[in-house]
Amino acid sequence: MSTLAFMYALVAVLAWGLAPVFDKFLAQHLSPWTIVLMRTAAGLVLISAYAIASGALSELRELAHNSVPLWMIIGGVVMSSLLGALIGQLAYY
Repeated sequence: MSTLAFMYALVAVLAWGLAPVFDKFLAQHLSPWTIVLMRTAAGLVLISAYAIASGALSELRELAHNSVPLWMIIGGVVMSSLLGALIGQLAYY
């Protein structure tokens, strides 16, 4: 395994290992719906800032020229959000 791959794996382990500590603290004081809303809002801000700074937003312009129909892309994003970000997180809390 390359050193870079190992470092990414280590960061993932640390992030996924530490997140539940904060989640359980929040769950003592807030409802699951509020926690999911706050996590989603924070993620939107952080990911948007990264996308703007890195130039990743240019991929959105390429969707019009993609061979996959736009409705399939939107449907995939909606289902991923519904299952992973909403139902999965609510079941976790």
